[in-house]
Amino acid sequence: SSAPSDVYKTQLQPGAIPRENPDLQNVFLLITGCFEVRAVRFDPPATPYFSIIAGPDTDIETVEDLAGVEIAVGFNTIIEYLTWVLLRDAGLEEDEIAMIEVSSLPQRLEFLVSGQVQAATLPEPLTSLAVAQGARVIINDENAPVVPTVLAFSLETLEERPEDVRAFLRAYERAVEALNENPDEYRELMIERANIPQPLRDSYEIPPYLPAGVMTEEQVKSVMDWMVMREYIEEPLEYDRVVNGDYLP
Repeated sequence: SSAPSDVYKTQLQPGAIPRENPDLQNVFLLITGCFEVRAVRFDPPATPYFSIIAGPDTDIETVEDLAGVEIAVGFNTIIEYLTWVLLRDAGLEEDEIAMIEVSSLPQRLEFLVSGQVQAATLPEPLTSLAVAQGARVIINDENAPVVPTVLAFSLETLEERPEDVRAFLRAYERAVEALNENPDEYRELMIERANIPQPLRDSYEIPPYLPAGVMTEEQVKSVMDWMVMREYIEEPLEYDRVVNGDYLP
């Protein structure tokens, strides 16, 4: 299968409106891979979305109980970054943070509830599905310095079609406002488009979304320093080469 950065590269070709919201990690990987893109808006929900979860048949109740426990994640993803930063900021030492790669999200959920792994980091709605099967949330991204999901465009598109980009972001903002003001009106559409699992469809609550903005230099540095430490990129990038908030409404 294609690497994430390869997938996003095809979706950010000149002339294309982005069809995915990449993690900030993928923006770094694209740029260091000689494909210039810019994050033009951050895009996390306003409520917790990613959680570190303990399996139903484990004795894990606190962050301290996760010391030395292999947590299922996808490597070089937002989930690996958040797992590391949440545990570090909660007081675990570097040598107490352990992870194992289970790249498929459905498989990660299956491994967690079946006891093949003791803990995993999952996004919604899989977190809610795991909890419904007896798993426990130990900590979530409410405690993170940043949840680095963004909207990104190729630099060529930004330079050649700036008004189209601004129009896209204005429309995006109207959608955010409409969802936040009346989520029930769009409930069926969101459930369908977000692939909400059948057992959760009646109870799933649509999260509110943050208004337009970009990640701060400090937030970008947090992710970038981690990527350098993990040797996913060789050296830090300048903030202005990663983020451009000039196109926001």
